[in-house]
Amino acid sequence: MGRNAETNKARRAQTHARLMDAAYSVFGEKGFRAARIEDIARLAGVAKGLLYEHFEGKEGLVREFAAILGSEMEKEVRGKLKNVAFADAHTVLQSAFEATFEVIDRHRELASFFVREGRSVSAGMGRVIHSLFDRLERLALVQFQRGMAAGLLRDTLDYRLLARAVTGLMEQAAYYYLTHPELARARTVETLVDFVTSGVRRPTEARA
Repeated sequence: MGRNAETNKARRAQTHARLMDAAYSVFGEKGFRAARIEDIARLAGVAKGLLYEHFEGKEGLVREFAAILGSEMEKEVRGKLKNVAFADAHTVLQSAFEATFEVIDRHRELASFFVREGRSVSAGMGRVIHSLFDRLERLALVQFQRGMAAGLLRDTLDYRLLARAVTGLMEQAAYYYLTHPELARARTVETLVDFVTSGVRRPTEARA
């Protein structure tokens, strides 16, 4: 690659990053609906037309934010599960939930934007936002299949349905967690894991 090509590539990457930073600020201040492309381009210090060379409007920017956050969630969960033997569902679920909420805390403003906007944007953008958890649904299915193959989980259940249910629960719990800052992460994870593995009934010995 020639020097000019390398310079152009670096310049394009810098412009892309400036647009992302500007969009983050404008979306955070005005929300998705009220944000204007002109505001984002102006804050980034570029012409409006240049933004469209990088993104398909506001929706393209949101898709990229979702891809970044979703990718980091998946990477964190995979890392947590890498050295976890499927000894029991509780251990696996706790590792997965902890990893997910660690990422949410690390990018709290961005995650808050997604859960807030997910209830007000168009159906198309709503699907983009829900896609954040699609990666986790696939990981959950793999873990359920591991447990079933190891003879630790019942083979009479529909684990595709359960993977969808668990990630749906996680998505709704994330919304609640982000809108209730007094809620501790450890308590959130503990509640979710206990509910999924044990339900809401008290143990027999506790009821005796």
